[in-house]
Amino acid sequence: MSDYRPGQYQTNFPPVATDPVNPAIGQVWYNTTEGKKKIRTATGTEEFQTSGGGTGIQLVNSTRQGGCSVASLSADINHPANSLIVIIGAFGANPVVKVGGQTATLLTTYLGYWGIWYAFRSAAATDQVLATFTTSSAPAMLVLAFTGTKTTTPWFEGASTTSDTGKTSYSVLASIAAGTTGRLIITSATMGASGSAGLTLTLDSAVTQVESIQQNCTSVYTWMKAGTKAQAAALSVTHTGTQTQPYGSFAVHIAAILPA
Repeated sequence: MSDYRPGQYQTNFPPVATDPVNPAIGQVWYNTTEGKKKIRTATGTEEFQTSGGGTGIQLVNSTRQGGCSVASLSADINHPANSLIVIIGAFGANPVVKVGGQTATLLTTYLGYWGIWYAFRSAAATDQVLATFTTSSAPAMLVLAFTGTKTTTPWFEGASTTSDTGKTSYSVLASIAAGTTGRLIITSATMGASGSAGLTLTLDSAVTQVESIQQNCTSVYTWMKAGTKAQAAALSVTHTGTQTQPYGSFAVHIAAILPA
């Protein structure tokens, strides 16, 4: 595997008898002993799935960032070529999100500043993800990099946001219609809360959690989790949360990424 460079996504699967000891994120290979194609993602070594036996869309890296009483957030994301960068953010008003200097597109939103943004990056890079906005008490964002998606628009097949506000207990449902085989559904829950005791945030058991952040500031908290599921059929998820005071809001996003 000496010809592999981190940040370079491989399109073939070099045969090896055993898995590499310390593969780079995005590195792929064929384990001849197990008879399986494999990939190193942000969460570890996984079997490489293709549409027809799951999904060819892979989460290859992720990061998170938050702040207290700030007007911007910045995080670096390393990704292979032809990566779809997805940003799930809870920002202040009038947000502008950029990936490597490219303005990201807003896909779905609650109030215009909690939502999902995305940008497609054709070249391998370590990109700065920069979000600027009106100063916010506890902004936060998750950044996810996917490969195996389409390389031209549209990158998504349906997206929506549902929300609730002013409660101590939330149970919010979001649904997406049936669609293309091989797609990957991404969903998230974001809770803005007051009071530090007894906070909970739980994703629907139908999805696998892939990233989260809990941003704690003085008497103000933002908690965000994201999960995915490979499914062509319709999917409904219910994410739940509790807090000690009946303030703040709860929003659930859902979208389907299309496969190559």
